[in-house]
Amino acid sequence: ALERFKFASDRRMQATMMLAIAGVHLRSQDIEGALIFFKKARATFNEIKDSRGESSAYLQIAKLATTIGDIEEALWSTQRATALFRKMKDKSGEAGILLVAADMGFAKSWGNVVQGQQSKAKQEAKDVLRNAELALGLYKSASNKPGQAVALLSIGNAQIILKDAEGALKSASDCLMICEELGLDHTKAGAVLLQAGAQLAAGQVDSATQAGQEARQLFRQTGDALGDEAAANFMKDAKDVENGSLEKENFPGFYLRGTDSFQPMPRELAAKTKREDAPRAAAGGRRAPAVPTSNVLIMSPNSGDISTAFLGFETRQAGVSQTTRIRKVEEKEEPKEADMAIAGPRYRAE
Repeated sequence: ALERFKFASDRRMQATMMLAIAGVHLRSQDIEGALIFFKKARATFNEIKDSRGESSAYLQIAKLATTIGDIEEALWSTQRATALFRKMKDKSGEAGILLVAADMGFAKSWGNVVQGQQSKAKQEAKDVLRNAELALGLYKSASNKPGQAVALLSIGNAQIILKDAEGALKSASDCLMICEELGLDHTKAGAVLLQAGAQLAAGQVDSATQAGQEARQLFRQTGDALGDEAAANFMKDAKDVENGSLEKENFPGFYLRGTDSFQPMPRELAAKTKREDAPRAAAGGRRAPAVPTSNVLIMSPNSGDISTAFLGFETRQAGVSQTTRIRKVEEKEEPKEADMAIAGPRYRAE
């Protein structure tokens, strides 16, 4: 099909087909192949002055670069995508970039936990909360409720890490309301698990256990084996709190990747959070990867079509150890020269 469009000189359709081919590579866990076609699509959209298509491609590249730990590519792509989204006044797109930053922050926070640097881990969690809250505000301005639900998952998990059980309960409740309204089954499973974690952090063990059981059922119904195992591990934590072997204040929160995928903790992180029985990956019985790593890819249970609206990553990886901050901009702000300077010589203003 791509060859036919090349013959017809339909450059926009060629780029669209490249995005589709990248998605096929992604579902096959061929990250290198996916990146090649995302970059080809990006270049083609740039040549035909299609800012929306180009920004979509940059966003996909930023998400993938984050999962494989290519921080230089991730930062450059987020900066370029941010400039394009601001130019188009695309609030949902800009919110998606903030969620990329939140995912980087979670990874950096967990990396600091593994290294025993608790104060730095807490600071990174604060940055996650800041970026996710900015994303939520942008999604609200764009009336994008699915995006709001996904942002609330990151907000609630960061609040649990920061020991704000009351705030996490509210975030989980707000997320559940949106999921019930729109029928977002997979996001609902995550919201119920988040609610369970917030209840456990608040000392409501019975309610937390009940919610954890419900989350397991929902993850199973949506075919999310990773989420099911994460919920099973949570049930162990709830039992430990009940029998006194774990203080509720020491519940570490969840291993949330890409803002929408709850997963069992990698073994080094599990050990540092007192989960010495390192979890095994549900699909193959293999031990979960250590942190950091650079070549273990975990496919998302919630792969979706490519769009500028960020509703979760297509791939996950434990080995990212970098974060970035993206400042809030006013509604009428246009891309500035500073944005171009930050992005470096590869930045092409359109």
